[in-house]
Amino acid sequence: QGFRLRPDITINPRSYSFSTMTVQLNTFGRRPARARIGYTTGGFWDGTRDTLGLNANYRINKHFDISGSYDVNWVDLPSGKFTTHLVSSRIQLALRTDVILMALLQYNHETQQLASNFRFNWIPKPGSDFFVIYNELDEWGQVFGVKNRSLSVKLNYLFAF
Repeated sequence: QGFRLRPDITINPRSYSFSTMTVQLNTFGRRPARARIGYTTGGFWDGTRDTLGLNANYRINKHFDISGSYDVNWVDLPSGKFTTHLVSSRIQLALRTDVILMALLQYNHETQQLASNFRFNWIPKPGSDFFVIYNELDEWGQVFGVKNRSLSVKLNYLFAF
């Protein structure tokens, strides 16, 4: 039994091998404002996929960083063609060197879903992290509503002997 890639497209179980080629142009990474444009083409299951990606990032100061990206995928499979659009933005605020707040928002035009991720990260010592993470998936189709929510607490602690 295969899996549904989309409601109208099923991928049959078998061995697949993908080959891709990417061309990318980046501005200098150590500047406050950075940008990237990239194009990828190649195999995708039993067809092909072409992707155009745009990304911009601005580091306002050592505490505040904001970025956004847009990706469009053109997929051509024997069972059908389709195009997807994904828009995302990220905001990172470093309150101190050991306390970071981050928000990630993603909108998928294909599924009409908005995914949000909010993360609090405290670093009590090098090699250790404490996270509080809130995730939410909202449907923006005909009826707006929350599809999924989660709250996670995670502690990684390095014991040195």
